[in-house]
Amino acid sequence: MATFETIAQGMILVRIAASRVARAAQPGQFVQRRGHVIEGLVSDDGRAQTTPFDPQPYPILSVDTASGEIAVLAVTDGGDDSAITSTPTGLEWAVRGPLGKAVTVDPAARHVAFIAQGGGIGSLIAVMRETAERGVRVTLLAGAENAWQLYPSHLLPEGVREMTATDDGSAGIRAPVTHLLPQIQDEADVLIASGPPKLYADLARMRADGLLTIPTTVLVLPQLECRDGQCGACAVQTADGSRFACVEGPAFDLDEVEWS
Repeated sequence: MATFETIAQGMILVRIAASRVARAAQPGQFVQRRGHVIEGLVSDDGRAQTTPFDPQPYPILSVDTASGEIAVLAVTDGGDDSAITSTPTGLEWAVRGPLGKAVTVDPAARHVAFIAQGGGIGSLIAVMRETAERGVRVTLLAGAENAWQLYPSHLLPEGVREMTATDDGSAGIRAPVTHLLPQIQDEADVLIASGPPKLYADLARMRADGLLTIPTTVLVLPQLECRDGQCGACAVQTADGSRFACVEGPAFDLDEVEWS
């Protein structure tokens, strides 16, 4: 079964019994929610009909191998959460995964900066935890429309230094989160980003203008269709051709992706 906790506006922490996923998951991977049987409906061949797989990827925040539980982040529009929290009576919130590749950090890096906009932070939590546990300095630049849409500071992994920016100035500076980069760029060895396409476009523009100089990785979480790179729906265009985020992602080098 699953439990649900609203931790910020538009963010729901979902804890799920998924022992196989818990044993196999690595930082940066994600899961997909399975469809469920529609009670009383059968197909022409007599098989039970099910709802479609949920195409939304859910980043894995943490795992507990002892209990077989995983925690994922579900991001909503801040209004109707029923699509996340409602399940048929007695039905587990079943998931498929882990999907994607583990997100790795340069082992030579001594200071790693992470930048997230809104719910994009979900893909960074496990990576930040693993990085901080290795004794590496970790700085998070977190952005959102307002303070209520920021991931709660008390839930961040231990050892993470946080800097914030909001559109309305209710937390941190009143500016896009990218405006925080000049404060850490001379200190950080690498940057890992997670958020909407606009964040990546802004970073690419800063790179082209010479304002972003450190190696930068972007995490692309696709809408999941086939989940094995066959349908091409999650294709990311790079200098070397199309790559599929569901199996080759979510991590891509900012400089390799064609953002136009």
